[in-house]
Amino acid sequence: MEEKSLGIGTLIPTKNIFLISIAGSIISLIIGLIFMGLAITIFSPSYYYDTEQEFCLILSIIFYVLAGVLFVCGIIFCIYWAKVELAITNKRIYGITFGKRVDLPIDSISAVGTSILWGINIGTSSGRIHFKFIKNKDEIHSILNKLLIERQQEKVTAKIQLISNADELKKYKELFDQGVVTQEEFDEKKKQLLK
Repeated sequence: MEEKSLGIGTLIPTKNIFLISIAGSIISLIIGLIFMGLAITIFSPSYYYDTEQEFCLILSIIFYVLAGVLFVCGIIFCIYWAKVELAITNKRIYGITFGKRVDLPIDSISAVGTSILWGINIGTSSGRIHFKFIKNKDEIHSILNKLLIERQQEKVTAKIQLISNADELKKYKELFDQGVVTQEEFDEKKKQLLK
């Protein structure tokens, strides 16, 4: 059977990810400024620090640090996720995630799911593989689910066929033992069923 493409993961533009991180940074800076302002204006009539003023200063520092972390995370996300690739064929899933090339045969996949940050999670016997910021994650998830269900149905059908062949061979053996069919007929049927 020839390999054919079933779907390609479309990435969310990295500029959108960066803008989300910038917005989070700005919101954190504003909240930090509010707490700094509270510490300076409302609680500073006295010349010594009281617990409320210290609390506001600590909160403002926390929000400043959070703003920096969000900004840095946005840059890291943009660098990492700009390189994410995901493609699905009727035989395998391949792409790049976390800077590593991935090539998985469909038969090695045991589960598939979605996650936060527009993610697709693919479970194998050796662990999970995560693809993030996939705009069409629901479409990809649907394609993968369909492939897994088809594969399971093929295995069940093959197992049922194997069981029914064994039952038929057993019946022919009984007919041979009773003398109803000849050795040649039995051997021919056995050869046909064990293919």
